[in-house]
Amino acid sequence: MNKKHISSNNLSKIALENSSYSLMLTLILKFGGLIFTILIARILLPELFGIYSLALSIATIVISFTDLGIDNTFLRYFSDALKNKIN
Repeated sequence: MNKKHISSNNLSKIALENSSYSLMLTLILKFGGLIFTILIARILLPELFGIYSLALSIATIVISFTDLGIDNTFLRYFSDALKNKIN
């Protein structure tokens, strides 16, 4: 958005509109995931679905431990470096 468009609209209206888009996206992703899980469970049958769920759970745990806040740390120090460069 350009400055002219933002200044002519109410910022709370823009925030509310973007929040509603975010909510719709989240709902679509959750319902899509539910339908995908039901379809996979029907196709794989109980034994293979259990193995699939176990592998997915292990992968999720490993990914959450490997992140360990690196994104937040990078964002903090990068923004600090930009602030120091500007000043």
